[in-house]
Amino acid sequence: MYIDTSSCRFPNTPMYFTSISGDAGHYLLVGVNAIYEPTKNRFIIRVHSTSNESADTLMAWSAQYKWNVYWFGFST
Repeated sequence: MYIDTSSCRFPNTPMYFTSISGDAGHYLLVGVNAIYEPTKNRFIIRVHSTSNESADTLMAWSAQYKWNVYWFGFST
């Protein structure tokens, strides 16, 4: 998923940190902390399940279990 950070107006590409929270099931996810293609305006995370669930199943679980991506960026 693409995470849009443009509203933060970072002056340069920050160090990004991420986590996922929810009511259940988010412990089955891997890749949550792997940041891809970071820029000052966005970054990408690619989340997979440890049990190889399909993308459709993960999307359904994300709604059912109220998963949220939390992130912050640190720029000097």
